[in-house]
Amino acid sequence: MKGFIFMAIGCAGFCLAACNTNDKEKKSTGQSANTTDKRDAQISFKVNGQLVTTTGWNISRFDMGKGTQLNITTNMHEDKRTIMINVKGTAAGDYSIKTDGQAYGDYKPDYNDLLNFYSFKDGIFSINTIDTVNNILNAAFEGTVQNSGGESLNITEGKILNAKLTPGVTRY
Repeated sequence: MKGFIFMAIGCAGFCLAACNTNDKEKKSTGQSANTTDKRDAQISFKVNGQLVTTTGWNISRFDMGKGTQLNITTNMHEDKRTIMINVKGTAAGDYSIKTDGQAYGDYKPDYNDLLNFYSFKDGIFSINTIDTVNNILNAAFEGTVQNSGGESLNITEGKILNAKLTPGVTRY
């Protein structure tokens, strides 16, 4: 249980750091933090059949000393229902989503309530194409998420279409 709590706090901290870093970078280049360009197309998914349509707040590659990974965090300013997924790889292919899998993450029904989250218990994250020259990601995802009280939700039909990938790899 301690490991689960530590991972949840770590994921929340990483998301907050990613949001702040991304916002600072956009401000320094004169871009609005909430502006999307024509390549920053939509991210959509269903939660128990209810459609969520948003964009990416943070879609970037990072390295914490164990190889390059991918972080996808949906835009909590467009829809408070957010998905955060870290993928332990950056090549096209399928990655299993679960606590100790090739990918891990969570769903928050309300990003303003960071303690209310559902962790992926099983699922799949498929990188269809990743273009690190033009910085574009196309992917799909689905799975089952569960909160600490045992309540489960189904995440289905997850799509990331022509989303802008932050250039470079952030090293921690």
